[in-house]
Amino acid sequence: MPGRQSLAPLLTSLSQRRIPLFGTTTLGDLAAKEASLTVRCRACGHTAGRELRRLIVEYGRDAPIRKLKFACSRCGSTDVEVLR
Repeated sequence: MPGRQSLAPLLTSLSQRRIPLFGTTTLGDLAAKEASLTVRCRACGHTAGRELRRLIVEYGRDAPIRKLKFACSRCGSTDVEVLR
């Protein structure tokens, strides 16, 4: 199917951009590296970017990424993984 083949580079790109979060990476650390924050739902596969500036205003620069709670805007699942 052409649709599946066209998604392969995107999925490969996303999997290569995973970052180790080890509980010590904060929103401020990501902002200093000018990194983006992407969240992927394990239940339905939906992927969405999150704006770091907004998250920093809401949770603070020292907020550990692992402590943040995200929910999928498509299916409502909280079983998500954070990508960079």
